[in-house]
Amino acid sequence: MRPRRHPAPPRSRPDRRYPDPLFAALVLRCVADLDTAAAGVLLAEVGGRLRVAASSSPQGRALEMFAAVLCTGPAVDALSTGAQVRCPDVDLDTAHWPGYAAAARAAGFRAVHAVPLRHGGVVLGALSLLDTRPQTLGDDHRDLAQRYADDAAATWHHTSGRPRPEHRPRWEPRPTTTVGEPPCCSGSS
Repeated sequence: MRPRRHPAPPRSRPDRRYPDPLFAALVLRCVADLDTAAAGVLLAEVGGRLRVAASSSPQGRALEMFAAVLCTGPAVDALSTGAQVRCPDVDLDTAHWPGYAAAARAAGFRAVHAVPLRHGGVVLGALSLLDTRPQTLGDDHRDLAQRYADDAAATWHHTSGRPRPEHRPRWEPRPTTTVGEPPCCSGSS
């Protein structure tokens, strides 16, 4: 009897249980080239939700999921502002992101650098570079991370069938509809 083959997820609508191959390659390349312990990608979905597109480690994925669900952390700020966000020591940034800082420490990370994924003047997501020791990325590594992120965003945009950037609205968290519910996760999609 032949072994059962499971069909691949359709290309037009990726299965969200699996990492996007483009972003999986991006995070692995960042870990290899940028001297960082882990990397992850958050993408802005239509309607204000965030989705973890890839992560280089289970701990990084857990931290990215935390950021996506609670709509907090350097990646969410990079996505909102379109600018790089540096957090060289999460222990010193507990006031800005109290829950995120605690989650980062629990996952074993001490430094986070977030880079927006931009294409055509629109921010599509954010790349998080995570490290187990407090540190600041040098200018060369920040520039390289931004080039990688922009190249990946352009490729993803052109291969995903997404609307052209000028037709895509700027990402904003969804308004809270339930008391205590995180802003980017309220309502239904």
